[in-house]
Amino acid sequence: MESALTATALMGAFAAGIGTSLTPCVYPLIPVTLAIFGAGTHCHSKLRAVGLGAAYVFGIALTFTLLGVVSAQTGAVFGSFLGHPIVVFALCAFLVLMALFTLEIIHLPFVSRVQQSACKIGGGGYWGSFLMGTASGPVAAPCVGPVLVTYLTLAAESQNVTWGALLLFSYSLGFGLLFFVLALFPSLTKRLPKPGHWMNYVKFTIAAALLLVALFLAQPFLREIFHWLHGDPAWPFSMAVLLVTAIITARLGYGSHYRPLRLVGALCFALAVSSAFVKVPDATEGGAVPLNAIEWIDDFDSALARAAAEGKPVMVDLFAEWCAACKELDAKTFPDPRVRAKLKALVTARLDFTLMDEKADAISSRYKVIGLPTILFLNPDGSEIPQTRVTGFLEPQDFSIHLDRVLKTPR
Repeated sequence: MESALTATALMGAFAAGIGTSLTPCVYPLIPVTLAIFGAGTHCHSKLRAVGLGAAYVFGIALTFTLLGVVSAQTGAVFGSFLGHPIVVFALCAFLVLMALFTLEIIHLPFVSRVQQSACKIGGGGYWGSFLMGTASGPVAAPCVGPVLVTYLTLAAESQNVTWGALLLFSYSLGFGLLFFVLALFPSLTKRLPKPGHWMNYVKFTIAAALLLVALFLAQPFLREIFHWLHGDPAWPFSMAVLLVTAIITARLGYGSHYRPLRLVGALCFALAVSSAFVKVPDATEGGAVPLNAIEWIDDFDSALARAAAEGKPVMVDLFAEWCAACKELDAKTFPDPRVRAKLKALVTARLDFTLMDEKADAISSRYKVIGLPTILFLNPDGSEIPQTRVTGFLEPQDFSIHLDRVLKTPR
């Protein structure tokens, strides 16, 4: 842990926060922020502007820092929370709602009311800025989720409350830098391009990005759609058709003011982009690894029983559909001939943690699983072989060497 407690790691978290502050979910927060700071009309001094900006940023920091503390204290992984169907549905519904609002298909009167009364929240001034800052984190969380999950996982893996708090605090300061700059230099808003037809393209892109995030979150429940997109060698043609459809429907939607066409266009654009980057394993391939290459057992107790009968150790691969490193293991490490050959000396089990059920919770608690991917090496009685656990991605050669150590470890 000492090697991780470095200024470099904290600066990395700060830089990641700056990067994620430029994601689509943050755009709706900008006018609210300007309303809070009065867009320069209520701030008669730089000192007050700095105070309002700092209060807003520290409100954001409170939200993310508390998440870091909770993750480090409990070892909980935010990603597993995102695997719950109810949570995924709620986040996707929120993203779709924001996309409809961005496309001007629906109107949300409360947004303008919030902007008009933002300075009065909590009595106005610094307290109001702080309260609005605490609310800004959850609003932006769906878009910054992938990066946020990474840092929450690092905090959870450390099981160090101080480090978890520092890591997420640095991340939140980077995330809030944009708002602080707006508070300090409200005149920058005057340099923005004048409103025009070009804004429709911006709104369309933002809406498509929101829908893209919704598709990413809902990926485990939309396998059939992605299988259809990748169902044959002509999937690039399908992507091209989606892009052309997106352009045509978007132009018709904005040109004729038939607004539902805008949603069709944004959804087609999001599907096209997602089909280019989101690869869903084919059901006949057992992930990226052919079924006949590795004999996976999907039941924990059955794997232990077989290990006891054969006198072999057990390798338990814990994975989830939302886990990018898990898919990288499937694509690069497990198919490697050296790895497959050595895995024959073990009983191999593969447990899906995408949707956490009672069995997954029990295994997670028993072995204190913090993040995914996690690969456990167990004795037939279920006890973990000391110092053999793998967390994160390993290249084939490194994993092969690790398997040698596991097989040579006295049991």
